[in-house]
This record gives sequence, C-alpha cells and structure tokens, in this order.
Amino acid sequence: MSQNPYEAGASFDPDVMEQYDDRPARTSVSAILSLLCSIPFCCVPLTGVLGVILGAMSLAFIGKSHGRVTGKPAAIAGIILGIATTALWTAVVVGFLQAKTYYTKNMVPVGEGIVLAMEQGDIEGVRAYFTQDANDAITDERIALFAERMDRELGGFVEAPTGIGRMIEQFAETFQGMQGQGGSTYNSGPGGPAPIPVAMEFGNGAATLWILADTDALDQQQVILMDAVLQLPTGVGVPMLPDGPGLNWISGMGMTLSHPEADLLPAGSAGDADAGEASGASEDDDG
Repeated sequence: MSQNPYEAGASFDPDVMEQYDDRPARTSVSAILSLLCSIPFCCVPLTGVLGVILGAMSLAFIGKSHGRVTGKPAAIAGIILGIATTALWTAVVVGFLQAKTYYTKNMVPVGEGIVLAMEQGDIEGVRAYFTQDANDAITDERIALFAERMDRELGGFVEAPTGIGRMIEQFAETFQGMQGQGGSTYNSGPGGPAPIPVAMEFGNGAATLWILADTDALDQQQVILMDAVLQLPTGVGVPMLPDGPGLNWISGMGMTLSHPEADLLPAGSAGDADAGEASGASEDDDG
C-alpha cells in the first residue's frame, strides 16, 4: 500500500510524489535553446559549444524529471548539431589563421621588399622580384621614375602592417579615392597573374601596392611578379610595366591610369595612355 506523501509525518519520495503530481508535462527550455544555438549558419561562433552544454544539461534534467519534462529529441539534436557547428567554425578559424600567416610571411615581405629597394635606389633588388619577361619589358629608368613618383606622392616609407585592424584601416584609406568610380570586368586569362593587395603606410598617408603574382609560381610556393601597381589614395593606379597586365587590372578596378613619368612631363605632353593615344592620332592626321 503506497503512502500519501502529503500526509503528516510522511517521508519525501520523488517516485511516490510523481504519482500524485497531475501537472501537464512541459518541454525543456534548455533543450530548445540548445537546438537554436547549434543550428549551423544561424549563429555566431562559439554558440555551438553553448548548444552542446545546454543539450547535456537538458538531458540530465529530463532524466531526473520522471517524465514531467520532455524535449529529449531536441536536446540530442542540439548536441549533435552543436558538435558539427563547432567543428565547422573551428575549420573556418584555422583556415583563416593559416591564410593570414601565409599572406604575412610570403606576400607582405615581397611588397615591402620592393618598396625598400626602391627607396635605396637598388634597381637590381627590385628586379629580383619579377619574372624574366617582366624584367625584359622594363627599363632601369622606369623603375627609377616609379620610385620617384612614389616618394613624391607619398613621402618616406613607414611600414607594411600585418595586423588585421591596421591593414583594414590602410586599405580603407586607399580606397576612399575610388568612391563613385566603376571598373570593368577583370579577366587575367589563362596563365594570368593573381592580384594580391599589400597595405603600405607612408609618411603622407596610405597606399596599396598590388603585386600581380605568377600563378604558376604560386603553385610551387614561390612569389614571383608579372607586374605591380601602386594604387594611390586619389584613385590613381601607377603600373610598373609600361604595357603589362597591370594596365588590365587598373581598368578592371576602375582606377585612373597614370604612368610613373606622367606628372614629370610638361603640360600637354603625352604622359599617360590616353594622352599618348591622342597624340598619336594627331600625328596621323598631320601626315
């Protein structure tokens, strides 16, 4: 004969208590929260871990409720999805960190090395970063003009930042001059270069040096350039090669083309591509 737990002097027994509890069963709130936290792509990083914890707590609570609390399927689903979501975010974070490490150890030093070699007047040091075809297409004079233009526009080189926050600031400052400028579709074609931006800080402000890397060399873990473009904060793009892939990239990005010697020539001279074409057309007409 069972004892009524509500009688005076009766001892407390949860199993006996359950027989006299006629309240309707309820769903575990923690089980629902576990499922919501663990749904992939609908949560912020680390909530998958919270989903696993909430799911485990919910299962423990449901097991001790003697049937008064439900939601076991939701708790189990939350734990499974939480583990999957945590693994997904872990892979994303690890991949990002690996990419950043590769970028800061391989790409940034190339851009920084080119700028430093230019500041020191080391023409051969600059050439060392480019392919043989690029070296054949560029003269020592043009490299010197490129360096002079960079110094005149930007001042002395300060650093190539590697921190995420600083790089974003430098890129943002450079791209302010691009507002309202539309570019065309960039197509490097088979064997074309891979444009990689390197943030640069100078005495007069920020700039971006686009290093156009040989994709075949990148496959072999080597960074060798087919061209380079200096993007000024005014939205102007200065190519290293006179007729290299940098021209296509400048057009694709919507930058204004300006060759290194453009602002060194007298007024009315054909310093840039457009002026050069106009001059050529005029000579043809005279002929």
